[in-house]
Amino acid sequence: MRKLTFLILLILPIIIFSQEIKFLDKPFVIENFNNIELPYYIETSDTIPLNSNWDFYLNVDSTYFITSEQLDKYSSNLTNNFDIHYAEQIVNGKKQIVFFICPFRKVSDNKIEVLQNWNIQVIFSPTQSNNIPHKRTYASNSVLSNGHWIKLSTKQKGFHLITYENLVSWGLISSPILSDKLRVYCNGSRMLPEANSVPRYDDLHEISIDIRDGGDGTLDPGDYAIFYAEAPVYWDFDHTTKTFVHSRNLYSEKNYVFVTINDVGMPQRISTAISPTGNIDLSVNTFMDYNLSENELYNFNKSGKQWIGDKFDYNLSNDYSFYFPNIVADSNVYIKAIVYGKSELPSSFRLIYGSNSYTIPIQPVSGYLDEYAKVGTANVSYKSSNPTINITLKYQQGGSNNAVGWLDYLEVIAWRYLSFYGSQLSFSHPLLPSNKIAKYTIANAPNDIYLYDVSVPEHPIRIIGTHSSSNYQFVDSTNKIKNYIAVASTFIIPTYEGTVSNQNLHALSQVDYIIIAPNRFYQMAKRLGDLHLAQEGLSYVIVSPDIIYNEFSSGKQDIAAIRDFIKMFYDRATNDDEKPKYVLLFGDASYDYLNRINNNTNIIPTFESIASVSPTASYASDDFYALLDDGEGYECNGALDIGVGRLPVINESQAWAMVNKIENYYKKHGRNDSIIICNESECLVPQLSDWRNKIVLVADDEDGNLYVNQAEDIASLVENIAPQINIEKIYLDAYPQISTPAGQRAPNVNAAINKTFTDGILLFNYIGHGGEEGLAHERILQIADIQSWQNKCAMPLMITATCEFSRYDDPGRTSAGEYVILNPNGGAITMMTTSRIAYSSYNAMLNNALMDTLMRLSRTSTPSFGDVFVIAKNAANNANALKNFILLGDPASKIAFPANNIIIDSINNKSINHLDTLSAYEFITITGHLENFNGNLLNDFDGTIYITMYDKKQEFSTLGTDQNSSPVPFKVFSNIVYKGSASVHNGLFTIQFYMPIDIQYNIDKGRITLYAENGKTDASGYTNNFLIGGSSTPITDNQGPQINLYLNSTNFRNGDVVNENPTLLSYINDEHGINITGQAIGHDLVAWIDNDYTNPLILNSFFRYSLDSYKDGYLIYPLSDLSAGEHSITVRAWDVFNNSSEASINFQVIPNDNLTINKIFAYPNPMISNTTFYIQHNQACCNNKIIIEIYDILGNIIAVLENESYNDAYYNTEIQWDGTTINGGTIAPGTYVFKGWLENEVGKTSIASGKILVISDN
Repeated sequence: MRKLTFLILLILPIIIFSQEIKFLDKPFVIENFNNIELPYYIETSDTIPLNSNWDFYLNVDSTYFITSEQLDKYSSNLTNNFDIHYAEQIVNGKKQIVFFICPFRKVSDNKIEVLQNWNIQVIFSPTQSNNIPHKRTYASNSVLSNGHWIKLSTKQKGFHLITYENLVSWGLISSPILSDKLRVYCNGSRMLPEANSVPRYDDLHEISIDIRDGGDGTLDPGDYAIFYAEAPVYWDFDHTTKTFVHSRNLYSEKNYVFVTINDVGMPQRISTAISPTGNIDLSVNTFMDYNLSENELYNFNKSGKQWIGDKFDYNLSNDYSFYFPNIVADSNVYIKAIVYGKSELPSSFRLIYGSNSYTIPIQPVSGYLDEYAKVGTANVSYKSSNPTINITLKYQQGGSNNAVGWLDYLEVIAWRYLSFYGSQLSFSHPLLPSNKIAKYTIANAPNDIYLYDVSVPEHPIRIIGTHSSSNYQFVDSTNKIKNYIAVASTFIIPTYEGTVSNQNLHALSQVDYIIIAPNRFYQMAKRLGDLHLAQEGLSYVIVSPDIIYNEFSSGKQDIAAIRDFIKMFYDRATNDDEKPKYVLLFGDASYDYLNRINNNTNIIPTFESIASVSPTASYASDDFYALLDDGEGYECNGALDIGVGRLPVINESQAWAMVNKIENYYKKHGRNDSIIICNESECLVPQLSDWRNKIVLVADDEDGNLYVNQAEDIASLVENIAPQINIEKIYLDAYPQISTPAGQRAPNVNAAINKTFTDGILLFNYIGHGGEEGLAHERILQIADIQSWQNKCAMPLMITATCEFSRYDDPGRTSAGEYVILNPNGGAITMMTTSRIAYSSYNAMLNNALMDTLMRLSRTSTPSFGDVFVIAKNAANNANALKNFILLGDPASKIAFPANNIIIDSINNKSINHLDTLSAYEFITITGHLENFNGNLLNDFDGTIYITMYDKKQEFSTLGTDQNSSPVPFKVFSNIVYKGSASVHNGLFTIQFYMPIDIQYNIDKGRITLYAENGKTDASGYTNNFLIGGSSTPITDNQGPQINLYLNSTNFRNGDVVNENPTLLSYINDEHGINITGQAIGHDLVAWIDNDYTNPLILNSFFRYSLDSYKDGYLIYPLSDLSAGEHSITVRAWDVFNNSSEASINFQVIPNDNLTINKIFAYPNPMISNTTFYIQHNQACCNNKIIIEIYDILGNIIAVLENESYNDAYYNTEIQWDGTTINGGTIAPGTYVFKGWLENEVGKTSIASGKILVISDN
């Protein structure tokens, strides 16, 4: 007997907001069990053996009490017990228990007890049960692995013809062959079962055919073969309605047949039935026939599998005609009509048939979340002797001129006499009594009639009957409903689709990583596979969907074929290590499987829900491919067994860009000390940098502070589980909003979000409203923002707990989320995001599960995105409401958590375990070391460590801008005391600096965060175990910092020419350090342009200390859109003891479009043996071409010098000249003229000239 215990703590009482129950540390969902609606927590147990008996106990440590009024409407549904429901789910072949726990119970009429500290204990014991599902078996090789194959297609039901001449023209044979060598394969026309446990064919299945070779056993000219195939629309008998109902293959409009020549084994040939013996119990000369009108034209919400047909708007009436030759006189005709109407008022359809009519009422549509249109159904019957059944449908708008109606389909069932009509007659009589012997009579039968039982379509059976006059009679048993077809000498001609190359997916070895990609993306997919093979040792295979369809769904598109292909690897694994770990769907998807819309993007299909009409019930999900245990899969239900992600690319360019992004994410380039101004070819932020230690929480306003509170829950979770992570909070309601004609806007929030992407973050988490065009009603993130991001070396995981931000299956629109993942210059590396309308409670539950999983795994490993997604979704029960939560990105990639730990050993020679107080003026020395997750010193680590010390947490508040919101206080570490870097040698480091006097003098805990890298790996650490505040002995210092100012380069000279977008470069030093705390008013590191003191540029965050120094550093700040003309810039800096200095420079702006050489000169001048030419211009951060021509006083060209280079400054690279002429000689003394041509990247030129004196060295 074993026990599992998982503990859940409720720390604070509940708070009611607008009838929303909010627990401050744990999300809940509203569930309906036994028609009783209550709030529930969802908890999942650890996995237990599949063959286990189990029980559970609720252990309650503490509770508290509230009144019934506090629980509002739910209090009346409570019982005297804590209501608990549970369900089992299978995860990776093991059992997991999902509990739904209502944390309330009624004590008395106005007293409710609430769970506070509690746990559920699961007790289980393995059994020897034989009820464990048996894994499927798979062929070791596909039949397609050998031989010459062709593919045929058909859209019709019946017997099809293959002639000898066909086989020759198709290149399958060149001369007569033995008839037994002809083989035909087909797995039927129907969709594969979604449920894993439903049997299906493995590999291509050989079907039975009939060969007409004259009896000589040789297939030669004039001979032929026939085979039976179903159509993509098929009919089955409904035992409830006692009629046939139709179904449609939603993934393919064709049925495919594979033909080959081989002599392996016995060929499948149509056999002959043995006629039953005994007395004839009944005679049959009628059958039930069916017909259909169904057009797949419209998908209301561009979602789901359901497509609707004829539209009733301008034309409100349509006529439909169905022909049933040889109808049984005065027999029942059954009509089923499914219609839809969209109107704000009640409307209806009038169904007119024969002399009858029937009104189909349609309910009105109301609200954004209501169904797009309301359904109406008619099931009517009447007696008719007319073989032509005429039906009229009229839409009655009910007083609304805007009302629109649609027909989904019309099914018509009628009884016909068994009389041969056309070239092939399919028939069935489903209402015969069972276990009888029946004689069937077919009237008007041709002499060459053949009769087959096609109840098993892949293996027809010929039934031998007798001719009597013009009748054909046969006898058969009625032990089951049977389908027959009578065939004369006319057959259906299939369409030749082409040859099929040999393939053998069934022979593939076990792999870790499966990439599903079309052939045109193969090279990109291979780069990605090779990357993971090199980085993580993941074996991989790349397979195109069409190849999978050939072996697993008989050539037809079918999402279950792809799932079954993945499941083959899963079922064949003998242990967990052999199971596949990840599946990448390398291509976009579409809600249209059949290319009915223009510019369709159905490259790798996704699972679309049956529901299409309701925007809240319809979804698209790639989870289907991860449901691999037996018993899972139907309607996408089950627990995830493998990490599945999608790159929604539609062309080769996007595919290359996505692989480039992933490769870049894996690079290990650290920060160097060189000054990078233009950054055209460099990362704005290096891959190895402290962005890997920072997350951003963004919360929407509205809804009674719901989203801010959920974000605060996430913040608490991170602080408790992974305190080394730095948290930035961007809460919309904490920022001022402005009114615009388009609605409320919060531009400072847009700017804050964009800045986080520029600076680099590990994870971006948004909670709130959203849509396909951006986030929040205030549009705090729009597509234009996303497209501006240039963060290719610091891309975050982006989690959006919102609605349809990342809809990926609409070819008519690229969603904002798709823009994020497809941004070739940055965006997000992976998204865990929503593709349809979602519910806040379920979003919160999954968001918490994702963050909990991420943070827990980060303490001991660098988890993959796929692993995190699987664990979190299963923990949240992968409920229907969560199926629209998808992973856009590569599931095998690992999130860029730092790979090692940094430990602070001492502060000022005192152990970090000693709570010391750090005060103003104090000189600080911090020592520590780096270690791996196992606690071992990284004694081979030589690199750089970066430190940020924060003053105490600062309290901020939201503004309560919306009517149903109120101010919410929240705290963050925001005031930086010191930010610098130091060297790490042999895994050890020492950091020193002075505490500034601009701190808050109250004493409380501060925070130190650390990040280290050596160009190969990295580490992170933190401590909050120190106090900050007060003052130590003041130090006498009256000197401000020394400031040196430049634009773009230290070559800049006061008054030089620049363009409108120069970069401010400043070197600053002070013996005690630079004040960048930003805490004291007026003590910021600041700049002013043209002495405009009303618009200061705050530069605290742009200053960077030099390595191993607390005294000197530099700042780089890009200026933009300066007007033409004379300008100045002034910088003021303060040291940590609040002494200030200022420095200024002047410059002239000439816009970049106006290419200008401001100055050209040679130095030395006069020259003796060599000189250097310098050109000052207004073209920085671009490639420039320089040509220097030197002339004598007669105008003859003496020398030509050329240089082409990239320049980050407004001086070109020095062009040196040693006095050599174009003839190879040495220039003579004298005066010469030189001209300089400057040409920029777009071909514009500017010319300037000067003189140079050449003198003799004698």
